[in-house]
Amino acid sequence: MGMEKDWGIFEKGRTIGKKGSEDGIILADLENIHGARITVEQIDNPSPRFAITFGIYGLLFHTHFKRRQEEVDRTITWLQSTINKVFDMYEQSERSRTADWYHEHDRLVHELTID
Repeated sequence: MGMEKDWGIFEKGRTIGKKGSEDGIILADLENIHGARITVEQIDNPSPRFAITFGIYGLLFHTHFKRRQEEVDRTITWLQSTINKVFDMYEQSERSRTADWYHEHDRLVHELTID
């Protein structure tokens, strides 16, 4: 798992090994300083798999399910990069946001939820 800009370990790793929101064991828990979080859990029932729960605070909350570690690693890298793009958009002042800005914002947010 690479560490993208503005991302770090949530609560200094205190959540690792604890039960997560999908009733699995938390393997990774990352937070973006601008207000987002990605949590990876291993779930053993009904079969070994991973839940990747993520949110942009006050905007969206979603979970992707994966079967293999390579898929988890790729998904985390992609989520971090796409969430960073959303935060980059917020650097534009609200007054200067056009219809194109809102269209691109909605496209990125929607893209995050497609598994």
